[in-house]
Amino acid sequence: MGYRFVKGDLKFTPKTLLTQSAINFAVGLVNSLAGVGPGVVLMVLMMKLNMHPVVAERTANFVATSITLSSAICAVYYEELPVDYAAVFGFISMIATTQGMKMREWMINKSGGRYSNLVLMLLVMILVTFVSTSTLNLIAILGKIEAGEPVLEFRSYC
Repeated sequence: MGYRFVKGDLKFTPKTLLTQSAINFAVGLVNSLAGVGPGVVLMVLMMKLNMHPVVAERTANFVATSITLSSAICAVYYEELPVDYAAVFGFISMIATTQGMKMREWMINKSGGRYSNLVLMLLVMILVTFVSTSTLNLIAILGKIEAGEPVLEFRSYC
């Protein structure tokens, strides 16, 4: 088709297609067992395959989006998630993601292509997320204990 490959492009031969399929299956299995987002494992694997960082990040985002969307649809279908809440939360998430991607591009361009600023920002975001999520979960657990609800009881979703 005349496409000119550049350094970091992944050429899909039968061998790489089979390898990618096996890796994607393993990533899906590990993600579901460990409860981590698909980008955590998939992004690292794509970078190890010498995929361009922007292409790898966008691919991981696409996978995460499709998985999240299918999960949200299932939750709405089984009436575990109110539709109005899902719509508002989804809209806010899309705006925040768009702005975050623009900010990341700006940081990369401003730093001359160095990823050190991006890594620092990522570490700060992880720390803030960890602290805020842990604090909110602790408050929710304490509220359930005060209300007399069991907090250490296993509940099957099957």
